[in-house]
Parts: sequence; structure tokens; C-alpha cells
Amino acid sequence: MKKNTTLWYMLLMMVMILPLCTSCSKDSSSDGGDPPISKSDIIGTWYTLEDDWVLVFNDTEVTLYELWNRGDSYELNTSYYVTSKYTIDGNRVMDDHMGIMSVSFLSKDKMKAIAGDQTYMFTRFNGTVWELIDYLNEK
Repeated sequence: MKKNTTLWYMLLMMVMILPLCTSCSKDSSSDGGDPPISKSDIIGTWYTLEDDWVLVFNDTEVTLYELWNRGDSYELNTSYYVTSKYTIDGNRVMDDHMGIMSVSFLSKDKMKAIAGDQTYMFTRFNGTVWELIDYLNEK
């Protein structure tokens, strides 16, 4: 009888512990985090007018440009731009200049990037940075 009781207690403990072990997953989407991104998601020209920045991603590098809002027109600050290599790990984009950004996509053309305590909303532009300036000045 004692043998059966011990077996039942062990079985009960396993049933209680099993859900705790299966919830410990490395998948960031299972804990409410954003899903992983790929290079094909991020390659292109992205801009934010909230903080006046443009990011241009290619296969291996990202270039950060500063926009100048002149009130009635936009210009690129041609004396300030930074190009650096980047990598992607899950939903994080890492490079030598900007550090680490957590990225999520609100749609195919809307991206939310969180760097430190700053949140930026970027819009995809299908063209070069110079075509973006023309587009913004035509608005």
C-alpha cells in the first residue's frame, strides 16, 4: 500500500511541475514579446518626422541621416550621417552606432523602434533618401 501511495504522490508532483517546465520557452512570441524579424522586413528607406531621422537599410549596413525641418521644407543634414554594420537577433536590430533597437511592425510600411527609453514610429518609403526629400517637400 505504501508503495502505491508513494507512486501516486510522485505522479501528482510531476503533473503539477510539468506546466511550469513547458512555459519556460525561448520563443519570444510565447511570452508576449514581439515576433522575430528578417532582413527582408527591414531593408529599405524608413523615416520619422516626429524626431526627423531617416534610416536606410541594405543587406549588411544601415545609414542614419538627420532631417532638417525648415517649417515649409525638408533638407538632409549632409554634414551628419553615419553608416554602420548591423545584425538582427529576434526582433532586435544591433549596430555599432545606434546600439540596440527592439523593432515591431504595425503594418508592412509602419515600424515601431524602441531604443533605450525612446520610441520612434517609422514609415517605409519606396525610394532613395533624395527621392524622400522631394516627396516630403511636395506634400
